[in-house]
Amino acid sequence: TLTIDQEAYAAGVLASPDGSKLLVAGEFVFDVYGHQLSDLYSATDASALVQPTWGDDSEHICGITWNDSAGAVTGSLLEFSVSGAVRTVAQLGSLTGSQNGWAVLACSPSSDRVVVWQSNGSQSELMVIGLSSGEVVATYPGSASQNGAGAASHDGSLVAINGANGITILNTVTGQQVASVVRWGTVMGSQSIGSAFAFSWDDT
Repeated sequence: TLTIDQEAYAAGVLASPDGSKLLVAGEFVFDVYGHQLSDLYSATDASALVQPTWGDDSEHICGITWNDSAGAVTGSLLEFSVSGAVRTVAQLGSLTGSQNGWAVLACSPSSDRVVVWQSNGSQSELMVIGLSSGEVVATYPGSASQNGAGAASHDGSLVAINGANGITILNTVTGQQVASVVRWGTVMGSQSIGSAFAFSWDDT
């Protein structure tokens, strides 16, 4: 049993894919026996960490830090080990606009791939980045901010892009569309189209 305070609980608890570790409040890494393994905020340049995501090896975490001291918001993609060691994977440039931001949709040491959603408010894109090289290997138009960031498979080989007419699923290796999913539901009496939240582990 791991007891955490209300503030940390509100910030979220994320289990590693194999269930052996917990990321608490986007900052503290614990094993399932309650031992703290690291504090990501204590790492160099790891303040203002944006929604870190477990790597599919359960030994690494990807996250984005941002800085607005230069008049524009700039971001850096970081990779952490569970011990707290940190490495800058890539610089993400600068964004402008009131709804700008980033999200890591997939972090895959097993396939050497990271998928990052980047939005400047009016437009967004998905970037497929080599985890070891930091090079952007492909870009695709992303979900609009009002539709959420979308989703990616754990290895980053598939992305689900939310749109006004449904969800488009792309293969990030070939760039080909592999499926289109349309689901309608009723929210508070109004018709609303479904958005992608997550892939199953087997990508189906």
